[in-house]
Amino acid sequence: MLQKLLQEMPDKSEILYLLGLEYAENGESAAAMNYFIAALKRCDEKELELLIVDAMSSVVKKEKVPQMDLKENSEISDMQEENKMVKIEEYSNFPKEYLEVGHEVEANDEFDEDKEIMKEKGYKEANKEELVEEFEDGEEANDNDKYLGNIIDFQVFKTKKEINKFVKEREEKVTFSDIGGYEELKNMLTIRIIKPLFNPSIFQKFRKKIGGGILFYGPPGCGKTFFARALAGECNLHFLAVNISDILDPYIGQSEKNLKEVFEYARIHKPCVLFFDEVDTFGYSRIKQRQESFRVLTDELLLQMDGFKSENEGILVIGATNTPWDLDMALLRQGRFDRLIFVPPPDLEARKEIFRVKLIGRPVDGEINYDLLAQRTSFFSGADIENVVETAAETIIDDILNGGKERGITTEDLLKAIENVKPSTIEWLRIMKNYITFANEDGRFDDVAKFISKYCKHL
Repeated sequence: MLQKLLQEMPDKSEILYLLGLEYAENGESAAAMNYFIAALKRCDEKELELLIVDAMSSVVKKEKVPQMDLKENSEISDMQEENKMVKIEEYSNFPKEYLEVGHEVEANDEFDEDKEIMKEKGYKEANKEELVEEFEDGEEANDNDKYLGNIIDFQVFKTKKEINKFVKEREEKVTFSDIGGYEELKNMLTIRIIKPLFNPSIFQKFRKKIGGGILFYGPPGCGKTFFARALAGECNLHFLAVNISDILDPYIGQSEKNLKEVFEYARIHKPCVLFFDEVDTFGYSRIKQRQESFRVLTDELLLQMDGFKSENEGILVIGATNTPWDLDMALLRQGRFDRLIFVPPPDLEARKEIFRVKLIGRPVDGEINYDLLAQRTSFFSGADIENVVETAAETIIDDILNGGKERGITTEDLLKAIENVKPSTIEWLRIMKNYITFANEDGRFDDVAKFISKYCKHL
């Protein structure tokens, strides 16, 4: 019920506060803190603000304060009968943020039972400023949003005892105008994804949810991640990037918890793009898996994308993979990654632009023939073209160090380097051709089949 109300009134601090309480009661501290922080940002009422701070303080105490007899580990000195002062000098094995060294109790203070209990245990209750400083480091990022474009910080509990920002993107906003070539792919993304998002009334009329899942697949080094960021920029949505190390954890059950917290954070900050790089790590086929822990992680991803309590409307989930044949079949059904986008090797115009970008800031002699270079690099990925430029630069540096004349890169140097670098996409296309021949009955990879029949008949 609260989730539905939040969809209707996403800026209502009371609803966010109640959701935080609900998650805190269920022991899900990370999600609770995210909702409390969001509520605190939107809160205008002083009384509600105090309630939120108290709730956050309770979560802090529950998660971080060890249950132990502090008196056994303390040295109490400087007891002055005249002012009734107690100075706590040292506690071992206790978080410093909850200790106040030199804490004093005045005799004329008003008696408060809660405060006295806190003093007896040797730590102080966190006030609003301390909570915001500890749990809301992302506030500084919000102040700098104008410099960050559509990239925002991602803050969740990594473990029970600490909070980590395990997604922190600082790149500028990217759009399709920053990508050279790929006109056919850009047009397809505009028609199938961008235009529908800018016409929500049509979605509502046909009772179709806004968001869903998109899978970018193709040879390595061809710009799948860059296209995901550009798509977020074109839609003017926040871009939340999740890497493998952000999710996987050596402790049993923690990886699934991290994955759930990722989706909880995205639901608070929707509309947004939630991007999983190398998604086959989280969604590997359960038939091929040998470890039970990874199978559970795949199950959790399936539940979060389209489970019983998953409210993902307004979240565009994008995955990228080089091995789509290894993904679990359930991930590719309707409601999850139901739109598969093939990102092919760069076309002629894209290769020209990549050469221009990779030569920026490097010494160049004469006019570079980008048309010739692009023609000689068919099936080269962006990473392969970068390797060509690096190889040419290394050759020139070796010549200079061996007593040659200092000079810049020329077209001839790049052409020689092209002869020594082989396109890395050919092997991927061969594997995909075999897969299409024997296992593409549902037509899922017809886009690759068309590309191979048109450009790769020699494979």
